[in-house]
Amino acid sequence: MQKALRSFCYVAVCLIALASLVAHTGNTSSTKADAPAQDVMSLDRRISTLEQHLYMMESNITQLQQRMQYAQRPPASTAPTRDPEVERLQSELSLLQSRLSEVECALLKLDERTLPAASRAARAKPSDPCRAQPNTPVQLSSRR
Repeated sequence: MQKALRSFCYVAVCLIALASLVAHTGNTSSTKADAPAQDVMSLDRRISTLEQHLYMMESNITQLQQRMQYAQRPPASTAPTRDPEVERLQSELSLLQSRLSEVECALLKLDERTLPAASRAARAKPSDPCRAQPNTPVQLSSRR
């Protein structure tokens, strides 16, 4: 699309230059006696000015195309940016949940230890890992 636009602008510049040359040649040949001919430097300056205007138009069109593409592009990620405070609270919540699991396991070990030996022997082998080894020491992770 951009190549086509550049080609179009280049062709437009060439046509404008050619038209101005033809107009200039037509005017100078018919009125050669009336007015002095326009010099090549003046014509070159006018063509350069036209080229600059067309270049500015082309760059503005390119910028508009880029803005349109950016506006139509879907967001890069669907996850919104998170607030650092929310992330900190979530990490603290997960830390509290893991500590709660440790405390529950320790409580089950202590509960199993306090059962009378006869009750413990009469029960089926516990499937809970915390009750399975009640005599191991209770170890909680260190506090922050």
